[in-house]
Amino acid sequence: MDALIRRAISDKRIVEFMYMGYPRIAEPHIYGKKDGALQVLAYQIGGGSSKGGLPEWRRFNLPKMLDLRLNVAFFPGQRKYHAAHSSWDEKYLTVDL
Repeated sequence: MDALIRRAISDKRIVEFMYMGYPRIAEPHIYGKKDGALQVLAYQIGGGSSKGGLPEWRRFNLPKMLDLRLNVAFFPGQRKYHAAHSSWDEKYLTVDL
């Protein structure tokens, strides 16, 4: 899964996966560690969520991202994210401008 999320971020590929019982379609922007957990900050553009409308920024715990796969579509590049999403213990990979 590590290699797949790295490829998605490097290639700016949309990903699809199941998370907390909902299908998700998202643009992954940052892969790193926060509070000891491997996480992905992504701009969710489709699928479902228990936390409100879309599109929206979401942090996902990588081990809970089930059936992760690359979509055939690409996204144009880095979007501006909220300052609240800037806090990381370590960043492993981010989307280039």
